[in-house]
Amino acid sequence: MWTQIDKVMCGSIWKKPSEPCEFLPVVVVLKIAKLFAERNKWIAVFRAFPGPPKHWLYGHAHKFRQDGTDLDLVIKWGESYPLAFELWFGPFVSFLNIHHPEYVKTILASTEPKDDIGYTFLIPWIGEGLLVSHGKKWFRHRRLLTPGFHYDVLKPYVKLMADSTKIMLDKWEAFADKDESFELYEHVSLMTLDSIMKCAFSCNTNCQIESGINSYTEAVYELSYLINLRFRMFPYHSETIFHLSPHGYRFRKACRIAHDHTEEVVRKRKEALKDEKELGRIQKKRNLDFLDILLCARDEQEQGLSDEAIRAEVDTFMFEGHDTTASGISWILYSLACNPEHQQMCREEIIQALEGKDTMEWEDLSKIPYTTMCVKESLRLYPPVPWTSRKLTKPMTFFDGRTVPEGCLVGTNVYGIHRNSTVWENPNVFDPLRFLPENCSKRSPHAFIPFSAGPRNCIGQNFAMNEMKVAVALTLRRYRLVKDPERTPKMISSLVLRSLNGIHLKIEHVRFSFHNNAGGHWQPPRLADGVHCNHLRLYLALFFLPVAVPAAQFSTGTAGFCALFRPDEQLVFVSEVMEGTGNGGVTPHKSPVVAASPRKLHSSPMFAGVGQSRTAVTLAGSVATLAHSQHAPGRPKPRLANRSEHVVEVSEGITSVNGVLH
Repeated sequence: MWTQIDKVMCGSIWKKPSEPCEFLPVVVVLKIAKLFAERNKWIAVFRAFPGPPKHWLYGHAHKFRQDGTDLDLVIKWGESYPLAFELWFGPFVSFLNIHHPEYVKTILASTEPKDDIGYTFLIPWIGEGLLVSHGKKWFRHRRLLTPGFHYDVLKPYVKLMADSTKIMLDKWEAFADKDESFELYEHVSLMTLDSIMKCAFSCNTNCQIESGINSYTEAVYELSYLINLRFRMFPYHSETIFHLSPHGYRFRKACRIAHDHTEEVVRKRKEALKDEKELGRIQKKRNLDFLDILLCARDEQEQGLSDEAIRAEVDTFMFEGHDTTASGISWILYSLACNPEHQQMCREEIIQALEGKDTMEWEDLSKIPYTTMCVKESLRLYPPVPWTSRKLTKPMTFFDGRTVPEGCLVGTNVYGIHRNSTVWENPNVFDPLRFLPENCSKRSPHAFIPFSAGPRNCIGQNFAMNEMKVAVALTLRRYRLVKDPERTPKMISSLVLRSLNGIHLKIEHVRFSFHNNAGGHWQPPRLADGVHCNHLRLYLALFFLPVAVPAAQFSTGTAGFCALFRPDEQLVFVSEVMEGTGNGGVTPHKSPVVAASPRKLHSSPMFAGVGQSRTAVTLAGSVATLAHSQHAPGRPKPRLANRSEHVVEVSEGITSVNGVLH
């Protein structure tokens, strides 16, 4: 029906509904006038925060070319405009870009919502989960999901993370000891997806060993690219224009693939829970994972999460829990390849902490402090999420007295803060000692924010840190990382920090050699050697025992120090405790596990007459100490029955040899 309001809005000329109406041009003119009024408002506000010169139409958007120079360009601008400066994306969208800890402290101490532009583009993909939601909805979801990240929940995840990492490292055997680099980001991304599926959703997948490209990880890469593209191209800020564009079609297609993946995970779990009569039976069966907690969460009114909310949180955690962590791990490995001296120190610490194990457990995470500092230093230089933003719901005043009004978009430049030369000395230098406790206490806690900070910090940061430490530790235990000088990564920000040309490294198997205190040096040949030690003598013996495994050999002394080498000289493990059988055989006191199964040793008469004895091996830095636990006074000292010409006598009291990792 033709209403009075319609007549008024169409102007003074009455027209029938079927006739052309002047309403549309009027609306367009009013909209444009409003946009320019807003533009003039923010130009006036940002006079207090001058920035680099901008184009009247493009703003600063045309300066960002996605060619690997964008992040450093913003750093350069920050040197000219301290603390904060304006950034314009097109003629009407402006942000206050902050890159100083004191400014960050003010914004992150609040619960202000994420901006309503860039984060809105994420909603068709991940819904209004914790990342995007705000207000009471965000607060309720945060409270319901926090138990899913308790230490007791995270503890059993460490072993699962290690299992996923070992699958990846086994695949890397194809690239080891070759003079060619390989691109690792895709491998790491599949590993972190496999890990989060096992940990958070109790799903065992074969995504790492399936042939072809994984559809979910490919969809995530596509979505990240398209959302970043949409943000930079201001015409795409219009829902209609983007929807009708080829990029909009690609976005919807990728969303369907991502949603199919997460919906299948939720569907299978719901079906499984139907067979359980009560939550107690689930808890007896296994520890609750993230999805269990989502499905079973209840607030004070005994209200759970809706199906839509559950899918949003699953989509959010699936993306953030695998893609951001993959970025972090990939750049950490690259950092260590570029800094071999720190890589070596980490490796020695890791070998000591693991005590011969080929996996990691919860208790091991606290035993690698130097490795943890290296992880943090890489996160400083290469933050997985280089930029976040908020929209103010009330005016905000910063420590220097400058104020911004309600509605202002404030971008936190994490990359810029982490490389701010007024905060970090030599900010582009890799220096893990920055994270010694005494050094951390001298700077603002908001100078290092890879997981954000304040009430809206990353809920899964402990999960992510654990996974990064596990992946780095097991990788360095097996391989030496070497950078490819001809393929330097070009950093780009695409939701997460990626490389335009990939991250390429060379890897080499870790090798051991030993030297005695008299200065002699020995490195295991293809048939690995062994070391024997008691309280009075140190013996260097050239013999081996075969293992009942194809292409593997056992190197051991008469008791205790035990190392398994492959024919290519790769060290697989160093055992903790060995026990001599008295007839020449040697059996593990604690069965070593290689490739998930104990190895049975063949008996050998090579060193008959040893007698019952035990030798424990510990690694302290680069020193391997072999402490003999049984040597009764008056008993004949152990002697090697064969190969005696290779026995090297060293002065009494020597109970250690130095081990050098290559």
